Amino acid sequence: MASGGGANQSDRNTTDINSIVANYHSTGLVSHVSSGNPLYGDFTGPMDLQDQMDRVHVARERFARLPAAIRKACGNDPVQFLAMAENPESLKTLTDLGLVVDAVHDQAEGSTPQQPTAEADTSTEPQQPAPSPES
Repeated sequence: MASGGGANQSDRNTTDINSIVANYHSTGLVSHVSSGNPLYGDFTGPMDLQDQMDRVHVARERFARLPAAIRKACGNDPVQFLAMAENPESLKTLTDLGLVVDAVHDQAEGSTPQQPTAEADTSTEPQQPAPSPES
């Protein structure tokens, strides 16, 4: 602060609107704004901020329902859990935690996975409830 209690005058030219406009007219540039990198993209997608926040909330709730051993293996962090789940080098850890079926683990190691038996229902159709017996 300048002596005498007045405002600091060292930035007078950079904050004076007349200097800013004169600089713009002579150079065609607005130099008094932030020089950060702009972010361009199509942000007109179907999800608004509330939808995104709701999805994060649901993901955190689902992560919280996982067994404690699984959450502990990834530092109780959903982001680390996702990174672990996407990393092929974590396959043994995921299998040990019960998140990967052994047949999938065996297939990754080079053996042939077991084929489903004839009794196994492999359809993707929703199951209809059995009819109730009439009295």
